[in-house]
Amino acid sequence: MIIASLEAGKHTLVEKPLDLSVEDGKRVVSAATRANKLVMVGHLFQYHPAFIGLKDMVRKGELGRI
Repeated sequence: MIIASLEAGKHTLVEKPLDLSVEDGKRVVSAATRANKLVMVGHLFQYHPAFIGLKDMVRKGELGRI
């Protein structure tokens, strides 16, 4: 999903872990370099009130097709 997001031209924020292997991580870095996009790794973001609100909006279909 990370590489698909980068190939779609999006900067991408990923929850930890970035990947489960060094090899997969290198593929993500290469994809980001090719796309000239940032990949950022965060943690605990899933518990942030803004994220919880957005997740609820997606679930209710308020943001359209994502």
